[in-house]
Amino acid sequence: MEDVLCFSVDAESDWGEPIAKGFGVTGYPTMLFLNPDGSVRDKIGGYLPPEPFVSEVNRIKKGEGTIVGLRKKVEADPKNLEARYELAMKLREFGDDTGYQEQIEAIKALDPEGKSEAMALIQLDEVLAGIDGRNPDAAALEAFLAKATNPKALFRGHDVRSRIYAWKLQNASEEQAGALRASLIDAYRNAWAHCPESQIGGYGNSIAWNLWEMREDLANAEKAFALEVAKKAAAAAGDASTLDTLACCQFMNGDVEGANATIDRAIELEPDNKEWQDRKKLFQTEG
Repeated sequence: MEDVLCFSVDAESDWGEPIAKGFGVTGYPTMLFLNPDGSVRDKIGGYLPPEPFVSEVNRIKKGEGTIVGLRKKVEADPKNLEARYELAMKLREFGDDTGYQEQIEAIKALDPEGKSEAMALIQLDEVLAGIDGRNPDAAALEAFLAKATNPKALFRGHDVRSRIYAWKLQNASEEQAGALRASLIDAYRNAWAHCPESQIGGYGNSIAWNLWEMREDLANAEKAFALEVAKKAAAAAGDASTLDTLACCQFMNGDVEGANATIDRAIELEPDNKEWQDRKKLFQTEG
């Protein structure tokens, strides 16, 4: 980033708050990229490991998937509905509701029968917009997913469905817990079946870890599913965190030897991480 001018903004200060609000920044940390004229190019939200971070910076510097880059795509091919949808989402992300709505209306006009991927995602967004965030109900979402065929819509929809059931499970009585847990795992299975290749490492690790934390309530088939997911996630990501999750899932499935070998690989990658050392002790104590 030697050719990038970098500034740090305290978005909760008196002077920084209006800057953050003006650019639609709502979560921290956020790395906002601006064009030389001060217009928004793109942003990176949250923390990223070095390699994905460098990849994202390079993408943004090349103009791939940025607001300007997507506008050029749409101008070059006004019937590119996927580019229009991507642009719409990017505009909404930065608080440009007017620009967002213009693109959505253009997509609906170009695809009145709703056969495109963009329309499938718009229909999903409309369903999600009707869900009460304070007391979410998955009924409307499940009705949509029962008829959906687009892989992206199915992945996103079942991912949201899993989060609804995870939230409900936290506040459930013992009588409700079993059915909610079954719905949660079903959502995990369906989301995983449609997970994009680029998200296998991170998303798979999240599912497998959540199942490891639920291990006392899982059936053997559900534990085996967690292990299957953890193996693919670790193969895709190969970092210490996904190796730790894989080791936990191996241990949960009775493979103590495999769990110890895998956690040793995590320790090799991050020898100073106490968490991996503690995991090793857990495997040796309970194994």
